[in-house]
Amino acid sequence: MCRSGMPAASALATAGRRVLLVERNAGHGGTGLFESCIPSRILHESARRLRTMPHAAESGLRLPPGGSRIDWQVIFARKDVLLEQRA
Repeated sequence: MCRSGMPAASALATAGRRVLLVERNAGHGGTGLFESCIPSRILHESARRLRTMPHAAESGLRLPPGGSRIDWQVIFARKDVLLEQRA
């Protein structure tokens, strides 16, 4: 569903019209939820947290020697769980 689908359906329903929304994928939300805005924000949050790690020692947090590493499987699994919760 595009961004206008839900508001249009809501406006029609409020006006007393019968409305049926059809989604191509499982769950309501469309492209913004499953492919663009929300997934991008989830990945951005992981990147933001990674950028703060070099400064962890300033707060008394000690990282293992060699610093941090990125575990893409965990990042994408987290994204999938969060999107499933929103669907």
